[in-house]
Amino acid sequence: MHPNTSLPRTTAALLTVAAVALPVASAADLLLQPPAEASPITPTAYIVNANDSSVTPIGIATNTAGTAITGGGLTGPVRIAITPNGQTAYVTNAGGNSVTPINLATNTAGTGDHRSRVG
Repeated sequence: MHPNTSLPRTTAALLTVAAVALPVASAADLLLQPPAEASPITPTAYIVNANDSSVTPIGIATNTAGTAITGGGLTGPVRIAITPNGQTAYVTNAGGNSVTPINLATNTAGTGDHRSRVG
């Protein structure tokens, strides 16, 4: 696909609504840990809620919504992107014309100097 080509409307809508964070570990890390210390990998979907100015985590295995993430400048969030390592999500805000980072380990929105102004 040419870099300036738009995604089909249905694809763009799906990418806008949800993103999935999958924790990544190397095979060596997984093999070196005894089973008693192994932690379960819990894939999570993150849904932006523009009307509530929040982001809701949903456990994919249980299809259960977690506590909504608020604050940190989340004002009319419209899109979300998750870093390849699954540690941080970046949410674009229509209301604040900004980007808010979310620490996915704690489900906490960044505040103050961590929020970036766009435009």
